[in-house]
Amino acid sequence: MKHKILWMLLSWLIVAAFVLASCGEAVAPGEQEEEEEEEEEEEEEEEEEVGVPQYGGTFTMFHFWGEREVTTLDFARSGAAPTNIWSSPYREWLLHGDAAKYGPRGTNESTFNLSEYVPEEFLGPELAESWEVTNDPLGVTFHIRHGVMWTGNANMGMEPREFIADDAVFHLNRNLEYRNSLGTSWAYIKSITAPDKYTLRVDFNNYDVNWSQHLGCGYGGGMIPPESIDAGIDDWKNQVGTGPFMMTDYVKGSQAVYDKNPDYWGKATIQGKEYQLPFIDRLVFPVIVDESTQIAALRTGKLDLHVRVPLRYKDTLSNTCPDLIQYKYLKGNGRDLALGLTAAPWNDKNVRRALMIGTDLKTIRDVIYEEGDINSFPVGAGVPCHVPMEELPASCQELFEYDPIKAKQMLADAGYPDGFSMVINQLADPEESDIIGLLIPMYAELGIIVDVNVQDQSALNAISEPGLYQDSIMDEGTIINPATALNRGIPGQSMNNSGYDNPTFTDLYWEGMETVDAVERTAILKEAYIEFLDDVSLIPFANPYTLDCYWPWVQNYYGETECGYYNYIPMIRTLWIDQDMKKDMGF
Repeated sequence: MKHKILWMLLSWLIVAAFVLASCGEAVAPGEQEEEEEEEEEEEEEEEEEVGVPQYGGTFTMFHFWGEREVTTLDFARSGAAPTNIWSSPYREWLLHGDAAKYGPRGTNESTFNLSEYVPEEFLGPELAESWEVTNDPLGVTFHIRHGVMWTGNANMGMEPREFIADDAVFHLNRNLEYRNSLGTSWAYIKSITAPDKYTLRVDFNNYDVNWSQHLGCGYGGGMIPPESIDAGIDDWKNQVGTGPFMMTDYVKGSQAVYDKNPDYWGKATIQGKEYQLPFIDRLVFPVIVDESTQIAALRTGKLDLHVRVPLRYKDTLSNTCPDLIQYKYLKGNGRDLALGLTAAPWNDKNVRRALMIGTDLKTIRDVIYEEGDINSFPVGAGVPCHVPMEELPASCQELFEYDPIKAKQMLADAGYPDGFSMVINQLADPEESDIIGLLIPMYAELGIIVDVNVQDQSALNAISEPGLYQDSIMDEGTIINPATALNRGIPGQSMNNSGYDNPTFTDLYWEGMETVDAVERTAILKEAYIEFLDDVSLIPFANPYTLDCYWPWVQNYYGETECGYYNYIPMIRTLWIDQDMKKDMGF
C-alpha cells in the first residue's frame, strides 16, 4: 500500500512539473508581484531618462559656419553650406536623414555625424511621404505628402497655400539649370515632371548614386517657392517655407531668429504619445566670429548647443563646466599632401609608398589633433564602403606603420639611395605649417630635403591642377560622401590634384556609382577604396575628432549633427528645453 501511495505521489509531481514547464518558469508566491514592480520601475526609469516633453523656450545654437555671414539665401546660385544652414529652419527637403528611426533614439544604426552626407539606407520621408527607384523607366518617383502648407508671407503678399508637386518641379529644375551651367554631375537627370498634384517624377539618363543627395536630402537645397524668387530671394523678409520655424529677424553680424511655425505639419511619437512639433518657441543662430567668444558663450550658458568645438577645449570645459555634455565624433574632412604623379619621382608607385611608410602618421595625429583616425582615406569611418584597418590587405596595412628604415631601403631600391629634394606648396595656414614642420625632420631621415613654398589662397588655387605645381601640394578634402571622396581619383575632376589615373579604379568607381542595389554598390566601392589607397597618390593625415557640446537641459537630443547637407533641423524640431533644470542650474 505504501508503495502505491508513493508511486501516485511521484506521478503527480511529474505531471505537475510538466504542466509548469509548459507554462514557463515557475514563480514562487510573491515573486510575480516583485517582477511586476521591477518592470514598472524599469519603465519609470526609461521615462525619467527620456523626460516628459515640454513646450516653450528659446534654443540658441552655434552651428558649423556660425562665424560667417550668409551671403545669399538662394541655394541654387550659391550651393554653399552657409546658405543651407541659415535657411534650413524654415525650408524642407523631400527626404532627410531619419535620426528618429535609425539614430540613438531609434535602432542606433547610425550616429548621424557624417559631415554633408547621409547614407541612402538611413533616409526617411519629409515632404515626400514615400519614394521608389524604378528601372523601367529608370528614375525615381516621389509621393508628396498631402496637406503640407507654405507659411505664406505678408511682406510679399503671399497667402498660405499647399505645397504640391509643381513646387518641387520648379525648385529642382531651377537647381538643375544652374548645376548644368557649371558643367557639374547632374547630367544624369533627363527630366523632372509632375504627373499629378502629389506625384513628382525624375527620369534618369543613367543611374547615379548622388540622386539622393541632389534630389532628396543634400546640396539640392530645401524647397523655395516661386513667390520668393519673384519677390527677391536675397531679402530675408521674403523667405517662405514649410518647415517647423519661420525666419522672423536677421541682424547682420549679430543673429538670425526663427519663431515656431504654428501650422507645422510634423508630429512625433514619444513614449507612445503623439506630440505636435516643434517643442521650442524660438530658435536663434548667433553670428560669433571670435573663437574665444564662442567658447565663453558656451561656458556661460548663452549657447545651449555648440557644434564642432575644437577638441583642445575638452579638458578645460570638463574642469570649468562639469555638467556640460561633450559628445566626441570624427570631423569628416582631413588634410593631405597630394603628390604630382605626372613627373618623377612621384610617377613611381614604390617611391610614393616609401614616403607614406616614412611618414609618422600617428605622431602627426597626436601632435596636431590630439585624437583622430589615421585610416581616413579615401573614405572616412562610418561610411558604408569604409574598410577598417583589420580588413585591409597587408600591402595597405603596412602604409600606416611608420618604418623609416624600410622606407629608406625602398627609396634605394627605386634608384634614390641618397634621397632627393622636394617642394611642398602650402597655404599660409598655421595647421598646414605645423604639419609640414613635423614632416621636415621625418623626411630628412630618408634623405629627402624639403623646400616649403607658402602661397596665398588665390595663388595656390592657380597651381592646384596636376602639372602646374612642383612635387606636392597641401590640400583638404571631404572623406565622407563616397561619390565625392572617391571622385578625387577620377581623371579630369577638379579635386584630383595629383593627376591620378588608374583604369581599374576608374572602372570600379563608375560601376559603383551606377549600381542601384546599395549592398552590391558598397562591395564594389570597397574594392575601389583599396585600389586607390594602395596606389598612394597622396599622403593622408588624420580624420580628427571634434566635440558637440550641449547642456543637460537640452532634452531628447543625442549628439546628432547631420541629417542632410548641414541640416540640424530634424533633431532640433524634436528636442525641448527643461526649463526647471536650467533654472536650478543657475542659468
